[in-house]
Amino acid sequence: QFRHEEHAGAHGRMCAAYAKRCGSFWKPDAALRWLHACSARLSSMHDSSIFASDLASARAAWASSSLCAKEALLDLSDLVPEEGLAENPMMPPVLERALQARLFPSDDDAGVGLGPLGRRGGLGEQAEPTMSLHSPPLLIFWQSLLPWSELDRSGVRVDPMFWLDVVKGTASITFNVGLFVVGLAADLWRLVVGLLGR
Repeated sequence: QFRHEEHAGAHGRMCAAYAKRCGSFWKPDAALRWLHACSARLSSMHDSSIFASDLASARAAWASSSLCAKEALLDLSDLVPEEGLAENPMMPPVLERALQARLFPSDDDAGVGLGPLGRRGGLGEQAEPTMSLHSPPLLIFWQSLLPWSELDRSGVRVDPMFWLDVVKGTASITFNVGLFVVGLAADLWRLVVGLLGR
């Protein structure tokens, strides 16, 4: 009679988790007296011929109504009371499943089964990831433009790249190219001098 037709399970789990976390707040005498007074008032209204029908119809209408937080309540379908513990709460099952999927990706998540020739053209070949999920989004975008780039969907196989790494890499490449150009110019100069000196 007092349960919602669709979300009764989620409501019960929320109440159980709340009791685990905040049950001690309702133990003092003042809170208990207030709860007792409220329940006594509601009981007397239900016994009254004036309010009984209104309460019954309101309860029936609420039990079959569409709640505004429907999507959020659907997400709480697997909530467990231990998640409400103040100390060392249990990890929500949805987060636990996400963590396991990230640490141990399935074949589909790893890039297998994308076609008879695989991602790189070889039969059953699995592409080696080169991009980290933890890199800045703009860097991931630029990396994804390269034909050999492959995203690490597990998030743990490839180290992330940051803007400082880009600056250091660019500086190193510029320095090495500069040394090569200087060395090439010196070799060409010696060659020219040698040819002219003959």
